[in-house]
Amino acid sequence: MADVLTCPFCNAMVANTTGTDRVACSRCGESFSSAGRTLSEGLPLPERLVAYPASRYVPIRWPFYVLGVMLAMGIVGVIANQLNLRKLRNNPSSNPSSHAIIKPSEMPGLGYVPENCEAILAIQLPAFLEKMGPEAQKDPVEAIARLGFPRSLVEAIDSASGVGLKNVEQMVVGIGFERGAFPPQLFVTVHTRESYDLDALVKKRKGSPLKKDGRTLHAVKSNGVPEVLIWSPNSRVLVGTLLARDFEAIPMQPRSGIGHLKPPLTGLMKERVAEDASFWFVALSDQWAKYIRPYTWLPGSPLAGRDDLIGPADRLRTVAISLPQPAEKRVEVRIDQKSAEAATRLREIYQERFSGEEITVGGEGDTILIATDFEPQRVGSLLSRLVVEKK
Repeated sequence: MADVLTCPFCNAMVANTTGTDRVACSRCGESFSSAGRTLSEGLPLPERLVAYPASRYVPIRWPFYVLGVMLAMGIVGVIANQLNLRKLRNNPSSNPSSHAIIKPSEMPGLGYVPENCEAILAIQLPAFLEKMGPEAQKDPVEAIARLGFPRSLVEAIDSASGVGLKNVEQMVVGIGFERGAFPPQLFVTVHTRESYDLDALVKKRKGSPLKKDGRTLHAVKSNGVPEVLIWSPNSRVLVGTLLARDFEAIPMQPRSGIGHLKPPLTGLMKERVAEDASFWFVALSDQWAKYIRPYTWLPGSPLAGRDDLIGPADRLRTVAISLPQPAEKRVEVRIDQKSAEAATRLREIYQERFSGEEITVGGEGDTILIATDFEPQRVGSLLSRLVVEKK
């Protein structure tokens, strides 16, 4: 029997197997009182979970972009809350009717993404909302929710940011698992359409400054996550993480190009993502099963009891999602398995699952290609059904 505690310094879950009043976090090394930090008193933990240090807990979910978007939007909610949007509110006609798309490999936010990331998500928000239709600018919550994002999450962010999401020009999210974490390493870079007032933002969120390696971070409260750390390189860019230590991997000045990223990941970006995509996601690893396994044991996890996902995760290698901006281009999801045999089985599953719908399933070798014309509800349905619910 063991209590599951949360570390107040890094939010890691720690199993109190000794029953003492003070517990040392195996992730950050800090010692803290166990009083009032119990998540589940007297809950029997699987032996493997007790044995694993918190630093090895690494999350995974499907689609893989969901966790990144959830946490990233929490950071965006903080950032966007204090953006100056009076011009946009009072003069809607000043909004351009179309938006130029930056090639995936040329997005400036990638310059802040550390080299150890195994997944990257990017959204060019004005173009994305334009693609979603004329009403999307008026109601970003509805527009984003139509693609399958949790409505409650988007509504919570919208309540904190008002129409702030309209002033986010670009958002790039890097997700890394090398250091192992709960939460994961998450690196969010937001470029805004207008300058923001950092002092007002921090004051509104009752933030506190923190000096870290020559830069000033601000710990602020956010919807969806307990706390985020933000850093302001300039008045049009904000970078956020969940832990102060993760800034060690973020450069003071953005790198030029994408040569610092893992070549297989940049290969996916160039080969699997349309150059005119306003929304895209790429992920590559041979260890998805390792990442998902602890969360099938973790009490309260959305994946608790989902041992059936470990096998599919073990066969998975890459995922790429591309939403091109032009209406005539198709939305594509490409999935690489570790073998052609595994890909054949998964291809057959998807062909049966999407039978009779305007969704095509093809590919060859170890690759599955799923494609459809862009229609928000259909795309949202497709993404939400890439993994079937447990029977």
